[in-house]
Amino acid sequence: MTSAMAHPAYVFDRLPEIASLLQGRPRGLIADVDGTLSAIAPSPELAYVSQEIKQRLRELRPGFEVVAAVSGRSAEDARQMLGIDSMIVLGNHGLEAIDAGQVHYFQGADRWLPVIGRALAELEQQLPLTGLQFEHKGASASVHYRQAPDPLAARRSILAAFATSESARALRVTEGKMVVELRPPLEANKGSAVRWLIYRYRLAVALYLGDDVTDVDAFREITALRQEAGLQGASIVVVDGDTPNAVSDAADFFVSGIADVERLLAWLTAPDGALTTT
Repeated sequence: MTSAMAHPAYVFDRLPEIASLLQGRPRGLIADVDGTLSAIAPSPELAYVSQEIKQRLRELRPGFEVVAAVSGRSAEDARQMLGIDSMIVLGNHGLEAIDAGQVHYFQGADRWLPVIGRALAELEQQLPLTGLQFEHKGASASVHYRQAPDPLAARRSILAAFATSESARALRVTEGKMVVELRPPLEANKGSAVRWLIYRYRLAVALYLGDDVTDVDAFREITALRQEAGLQGASIVVVDGDTPNAVSDAADFFVSGIADVERLLAWLTAPDGALTTT
């Protein structure tokens, strides 16, 4: 593969291609959490990773030297949700990582924690709307509007409040599925997180699974590293009824929902799966 396809192929129609790609070492599998390893829930605290997915992730070692999660959640929140000590967890879209039980912030993100806190407090006062959920994640913050009576109107109100909040104006505003996020104005995203993992662990092969707008940076990074560094890599989008075309079009392959993610993870380590010839 030299570039992402305009219309990604269904993974299970292209298993020989995936198997061929995975013949190199060291290998890494990197995945988003919400919407990829866990179904999207009405609110963040209700989301969970099934025992089946967790078991499949555990079974990937030693076939993969690196099994990692890159999440919009805080690193600690994602770590607790996954409950797999051997996984590397990067949180807040790559602004922090958990390594040997300790949280480390990248690119001075810790200096922005007070600004994030002030901005979220201002927004909670400005947005007394039904159904909004405010989430303080340390190095970032989110306002979820999935449960608002009129989600489109709620989104407009959130963006307007962000524009008038003195603290929020100092931060970067991004969007995902039914969520608006505040991040420090730093060059960090899921793409930079993927690049860090690949270079940190000198990966020759990498698969990335994601489902949302914030995963497009990671998809693009996989493509860039194929071209500039000879990475054997592929991006896989987890599609559902809410997946924007721009997200699907940026990926190399697709799977249909969380059930297909589990099926793919199972195939990777099955007796007749991708890794049996190495």
